[in-house]
Amino acid sequence: MLESHRRNRNCRKPAVVVFGEARYHWAITDTASLPGETRVFYRDIKPYDMPERLEDLRGPSSGQLTLPINVYWGPWSVVDLDIHSDVVKAYLATVREGRVGDQGTLLNRDLLVRIWPELMLPARVRQLWESRFPRLSVAA
Repeated sequence: MLESHRRNRNCRKPAVVVFGEARYHWAITDTASLPGETRVFYRDIKPYDMPERLEDLRGPSSGQLTLPINVYWGPWSVVDLDIHSDVVKAYLATVREGRVGDQGTLLNRDLLVRIWPELMLPARVRQLWESRFPRLSVAA
């Protein structure tokens, strides 16, 4: 039996479709979920990698750097570490998306500490890194 219930189409609230005993929910936007349900956002469960020590970050501090596809998949993956906006782009992508090996070869400890306060990171990423490396929270 197919039973469907949609709220007012102009409301942009979640819709529910019931196929027998199974209920499928989806949200059109980031609105509140249905009563009695808890939303889980990917940003809250996404695994993030980080090195054991800041000293493990031995990347270059100047010159050109090519970001691997698993770190940055947008256009212009070659950055110039002598240009401030390129450093922000590279470090933001590497902290958020890089694996430990990527971070060790792409990030430079001193440059990361200097630029850390400027990185617009998700709150959870910032909290994870600053809890492991208190020196970063002092820099911010």
